[in-house]
Amino acid sequence: VTPAQIQGQAVQTIGYPSKKPDVDTRPRKDWMQWLAKGKADNSRGNNANHPFLLFHNADTTNSQSGSPIWTVSGTGDQQTFSLVGIVTQAGQKYNVAVALTERVLTQIQKWAHNTFEMKAGALKVTTSRK
Repeated sequence: VTPAQIQGQAVQTIGYPSKKPDVDTRPRKDWMQWLAKGKADNSRGNNANHPFLLFHNADTTNSQSGSPIWTVSGTGDQQTFSLVGIVTQAGQKYNVAVALTERVLTQIQKWAHNTFEMKAGALKVTTSRK
């Protein structure tokens, strides 16, 4: 996926923020994950339309780097969750993820070649160990 392909789409991420949202939950534990929802908005940063960076307004904060970011399409039992990026930065003006473009997926496959393989432009988990 490229950032331009998901411009304006709803995105979600989940992680362990260092600053917990100001909501009353029970139980409230330091190790709880928090879901953030927003939209892809590649007009937010100085590098708007960057081919590998996905700008978004999902409410992320420090320590959520490395968290997945995905889109949701469909409803009910027909929902599809598509991983589109990895959170890298939480800023005051915008939040950033590395978009999982074919180039990025190819690099991940090179780093973990015994775990992943590229098939038809998608990163697949290898079913057999080499």
